[in-house]
Amino acid sequence: MKLTKSTITAALVTLSATAVAHAHPGHDHGEASSGLIHLLWIGLPLATAAAIVLFRSSRRKEK
Repeated sequence: MKLTKSTITAALVTLSATAVAHAHPGHDHGEASSGLIHLLWIGLPLATAAAIVLFRSSRRKEK
């Protein structure tokens, strides 16, 4: 997947959507630990995506 301006813009819009749109009943963003829990929850996919990008870019440099 090529990172273009439209792809980056779509990702930013999706990530900046309101929490209410993604929350289910009983999902409390006011809880003291909710920030850490959400950070850990989104951290794994972000780390995986970064690892894939780095792996692909290193393989291209070897060729």
